[in-house]
Amino acid sequence: MTCVPHQVADAIHFDGIDAQWDVDGQQLVKKLEAMDWCQLLAVLDAAERFWSRAGQEGFNAEEAVRAVVGPRGVRDDSKPIGTET
Repeated sequence: MTCVPHQVADAIHFDGIDAQWDVDGQQLVKKLEAMDWCQLLAVLDAAERFWSRAGQEGFNAEEAVRAVVGPRGVRDDSKPIGTET
């Protein structure tokens, strides 16, 4: 479980997933590194549930994210979450 931040950092470095998903990769890794085991498990559980439903008829990704993180987690503009000044 504690390898999650390292795996995300590798995916950012080698595959550019931060740009693909329009997130601040460095900030994401820092947040993951600060999480304890239970918090990482909760993130992985939410991600697994999200991706298991993606592609199903009627699935709305924005609504699914809002249900987990609230309205702050979904924005209308293209600026990555967590980079507000």
